Amino acid sequence: MGVLSGNVVIENVQLKPNIIESLDLPVKIKFSSVGKLILKVPWNKLSSAPVEVTLEDILIVFNPI
Repeated sequence: MGVLSGNVVIENVQLKPNIIESLDLPVKIKFSSVGKLILKVPWNKLSSAPVEVTLEDILIVFNPI
């Protein structure tokens, strides 16, 4: 990870099942997988440039409540 350089790459991440509870949907997460999470943080221009978040290879399986 190059946090200070503004580039962070995390692979094989799972979402917490309670992440969608605040949305009041009639489903719950049974399984989730994010192949790659990429963050690009422009530390020198944080107030004027966007923070980029890229998610790749997303799989989410829902079950009804």
